Amino acid sequence: MLSKFSYPESKRILSDLIKGDDSDYLTACQSLYWYLREHSYDWLDQLRNRMKPVKDEKIFDYTTYLIKECKIDYGSDLLPFLKGTNLQIKKRSFYMLGKLKNKQNYLSAFIDRLIDDSSRIVHTTLQAIEGVKDGALLKEYFKVIQRYPKEKNYVLVNLKHMIVFSWEAN
Repeated sequence: MLSKFSYPESKRILSDLIKGDDSDYLTACQSLYWYLREHSYDWLDQLRNRMKPVKDEKIFDYTTYLIKECKIDYGSDLLPFLKGTNLQIKKRSFYMLGKLKNKQNYLSAFIDRLIDDSSRIVHTTLQAIEGVKDGALLKEYFKVIQRYPKEKNYVLVNLKHMIVFSWEAN
């Protein structure tokens, strides 16, 4: 509640919580996100440091919510998670990468995951690269079609959307 009503007085407590265990860190992230989003940038360095070892999906979600609020290019913060083993964290990473205005800069990361073992990751990757027009993608789309001759987790639906709507202007 202190976060909601007195940001200056809550800073020390939030800082201690961020340095605490995962439960404390989650509490800090939730308080920041719910009541102090406009101050997210003040916490960017601490969030980035805490993000690196995150394995809990809920903690990862709140950390990425806050980093997105900082209005920066957070793509490099997400790159380590794109090849991780936690499916939900990978999906969230691609979703967040897809929200960047400069997502074209991460084209190689998207292409790498179009061959992911998980059709859910391929699906999320296709959604995330919507609007990116690059000739290298057409070759990769063809590989996706070869891997998924039948619909699985909406991969082909999203691929059709990407080809028809994203490329129709060319």
